[in-house]
Amino acid sequence: AELAAHCISVVAVVSKGFSNLSAATALSNGSGLPRAAFVHAMRLALASLQPFGRSADVRAKALMLLHRMVETLSEDLVAFLNPALPQLLASADAREVSEVVTLMNQLILKFKNKIGSPVF
Repeated sequence: AELAAHCISVVAVVSKGFSNLSAATALSNGSGLPRAAFVHAMRLALASLQPFGRSADVRAKALMLLHRMVETLSEDLVAFLNPALPQLLASADAREVSEVVTLMNQLILKFKNKIGSPVF
C-alpha cells in the first residue's frame, strides 16, 4: 500500500506541470499523448483503491490526484468520480469525508454548467 500511495503521489506532482488537457483541448493543440498518459495513470491510481482502499495514505493520495486532475483533465475528470467515490468513502473518517466534499465543491464551482449527470 505504501508503494501504491507513493506512485499516486508522483503522478499528482508531475501533473502540476500540465494544465487543461481535456479531450477537446488535446484534439485542438496536439497534447493527446500527455492526456492519454494522465488518463491511464488516473485509471491505475483509482484501480489501486480496490486492493488498497483500506489504507488512509492511498485514499489521501488518490484524493490529491483527483484534485490535481481537475486542472489537468478539466471536466473529463467527472467520468472517474462514479467508480472512485464509493471506494474513497467506504473506509473514510470524518476528515476524509470533508476532503471529498471539498473536491465535489471544487468540481461544482468550476464546471457548474458542464456537469450534466449526477455524480452520486
